[in-house]
Amino acid sequence: MEELDAFFIGSILIFIFLIILLIKRNAIERRIKIKALFKIISWNAFLIVFGVFTIFIIGESYYRFFVDTTDSFATNKISKRWMNRHVTLNNANARDDIIYEPKIAPGKRRLTIFGDSFSNGHGIKDINKRYSNIIREKYGNRIEVHNMSVSGGNSHSQLENMERLLPLGYEYDVILLAYCLNDVDYFINKSKDIYKRIHLFGSRLGYIAKNSYFINTLAFRLFALRDPDFMNYSDFVLKGYNGYLWGLQKEKLQEIKQFVIKHEANLVVFTFPFLQQSKEDYLFRQAHENLTQFWKEQGVTHVDLLKTYEPYFGPQLTVNKYDAHPNEFAHRLAANEIEKVLQKR
Repeated sequence: MEELDAFFIGSILIFIFLIILLIKRNAIERRIKIKALFKIISWNAFLIVFGVFTIFIIGESYYRFFVDTTDSFATNKISKRWMNRHVTLNNANARDDIIYEPKIAPGKRRLTIFGDSFSNGHGIKDINKRYSNIIREKYGNRIEVHNMSVSGGNSHSQLENMERLLPLGYEYDVILLAYCLNDVDYFINKSKDIYKRIHLFGSRLGYIAKNSYFINTLAFRLFALRDPDFMNYSDFVLKGYNGYLWGLQKEKLQEIKQFVIKHEANLVVFTFPFLQQSKEDYLFRQAHENLTQFWKEQGVTHVDLLKTYEPYFGPQLTVNKYDAHPNEFAHRLAANEIEKVLQKR
């Protein structure tokens, strides 16, 4: 069992040793003659050590055995364990528990979803609580729903993912591009430095912080609060919706549209807002307007989820304080909006 590693067993043994010293204190003092002042000092020092270690053992046991969640970048020890526990891939290298057959079954329609961690279900333990799986359950055998979303994806990698499936004989019908506002990040040089710095968090820790779930969590939270980009990592993508960079992104989105047309499929786009923002201070309204106008010009069905999510912005929609991905409630809201589009079709 991963949680019962050498570090934790060693910590328990040390704690047991301290308890024995506490119980045997009087006997030890009788054997060792020391001055009263030194006895008081040593006793107080021992109690401090014992108290700190007791807090450590309680905290370590709690975070090691009872906490199972994520952060936005899957960078702390608990989040990495969560990934190992809850993320399994199928034959198409997608996070799902069913086989994706390349050919569309006779008499069925197919919905293929391409997105990033918002659609992949980062922070959602039960994949059946993702919007893609909710839709699959809703329509039963009438629609094949394949979720090809990959954490960390962007518009460039999503197009590559679409192309990757062609040599496998994969057939497309309706493609749902689950667009997140940071899908433009590959054009922004600053993003590489930000992601690199955040993902280096664990490599800079000492032995105890790397092996202790409790200390690792404390170190991570201190890092998250001190790093200006962790809690507000979305702000830097604003420049991706203006000027030259926005022009480049539109070209990439047009490539996606042309791919869909070439392979005789239909394209539907859903745009996710950043959920950790506040309704009053939301910075990305212009980005949403740019995307709405662009897809309108392209003649592509586009659903902006900003209106759906805006009344609930904040903790009601996100996995936790340190993970800004959609929670189960947010996935249900998205499923409702997608179902409306499917019904029209």
